[in-house]
Amino acid sequence: MSAEYVDSRKFVYRFLSLPHHVRVGIAQMLGLLTYDDEGLQDQELFKLMFRRAQDRGLLGPLWDAVSLHWEDLHGD
Repeated sequence: MSAEYVDSRKFVYRFLSLPHHVRVGIAQMLGLLTYDDEGLQDQELFKLMFRRAQDRGLLGPLWDAVSLHWEDLHGD
C-alpha cells in the first residue's frame, strides 16, 4: 500500500510501536539519519526523520519497511 493512502496516525503509531533499534535501523537503511542527529531526543529525531522522508519522497519505502516489521512482530 502506498504511504499517501495511509492514515498518518496509523503510520506514526506503527512506527513508534516498533522497538527502538528497529526504528533506528529503518531510518538508517533509508538514509534518513545523519551524524548531526546524534544526541537529539527521540521525539525530535523521529519528527526530523519523517520530515526528511517526506521531502525526499521516501514515505512509501518508509511505510513498507514499517509494515514489514509490524507484521513480523504482530502478525497483521
